[in-house]
Amino acid sequence: MQSPVLLIAGPARSGLTSLAAAFAAALGMPQRDATAELARVALVADAGQRQARRYAELGLPAPATISPALAQALLDDLLAGAAPGGGQLLRAAEWLPEAAILPALRVVLPHLPQARVVLLHRNGVDTIASRMRARPGMDFVQHCLSWAGAMEAAEALAAACPAQVTLLGLEEVLAHPDAALGRVAAFLGLGMPLRDRLRAELGRGALGRDGLDPAAAGPGLTEIAWSTPEKELFVALCGGAMQIGGYALGDAAARLRRAPLRLAEMTEAGMLRSEGLAASWPDRETLRLNCTGTGPAILVCAGIAPAGRMRLTGRLRGHAAGLALRLDVVGTLSRQMVMSRDFALSGSESADLDVTFSAVPEMIDLVVSVVPPHEAPMGADLCDIRLSLG
Repeated sequence: MQSPVLLIAGPARSGLTSLAAAFAAALGMPQRDATAELARVALVADAGQRQARRYAELGLPAPATISPALAQALLDDLLAGAAPGGGQLLRAAEWLPEAAILPALRVVLPHLPQARVVLLHRNGVDTIASRMRARPGMDFVQHCLSWAGAMEAAEALAAACPAQVTLLGLEEVLAHPDAALGRVAAFLGLGMPLRDRLRAELGRGALGRDGLDPAAAGPGLTEIAWSTPEKELFVALCGGAMQIGGYALGDAAARLRRAPLRLAEMTEAGMLRSEGLAASWPDRETLRLNCTGTGPAILVCAGIAPAGRMRLTGRLRGHAAGLALRLDVVGTLSRQMVMSRDFALSGSESADLDVTFSAVPEMIDLVVSVVPPHEAPMGADLCDIRLSLG
């Protein structure tokens, strides 16, 4: 192999571990995870850039972002464990909401002219679904920002260092392995023997064991079991990154805009804050609220983006005699009152809701409050409360 260092990098949960293992076996090279070392490079580079901006503000010539001695120390750290004169394979995954690993490579590659980088990516819907299973503690927005930021950083790195960097889609490897792996082998300055060894190693590794093939792709944005607000967030945050990877959203975005936003779905997905009210979901269309005491009882579904949905409909059903509810819609940022309705619910009596707004802010909060006096376990069912186009 012409280059002594090969880096397999990209968004986390793209298949990096399987691809790196196949390359390491096919090339007979040791491999290790260099995510932490590249993150340190990113921190040092960021500090150097802040220092340069400070010098510029003072009207002084800026020093080098990274001094030669520091650059060598970082490289020694990155390449630790490599055999003298031998090659080494490094892998690194972007996990953070703001890309760090791939920008760090822009700092490193000028110091390693013989190094080559394969940037592996995977359809954003499949990647984020996998990330959510692996890191359930990160919220949906963080996963979306991380994947989109990594894709944008990958595009920038490939444009800045075209002779050292190539992009590779996991779907391309699965659907057309000979063409995809042959292109990578040529990029590395090697011939078809490497392509054939890579294909054999991938078949023996996790990709082969799991039976991943084009037919095993995820359900797609329309069918995946995310809430409608989550799908809309994905389109807003990751739509551009999907284009970078060549992944088509098709008519999914338009279909999402036509779909109603359901209160039960949004609150079950975590878009709620409450005090004095316990929330449960007896079915997909019902949000059940029960008072937990005699103090303030309020629930807020915050940060709803109506996106042209101007009609609020549904039904409210009481659990106890004399329960009174107030339903307010206010602007998330402006706190402008859009609507306020009072409902007196006796026993299992129901009240219908059907309001069409003339205008709404870009983001709204839906607020449900119980009007005193009340006590546990008084409550109400909010049935099929939805925002729709009309």
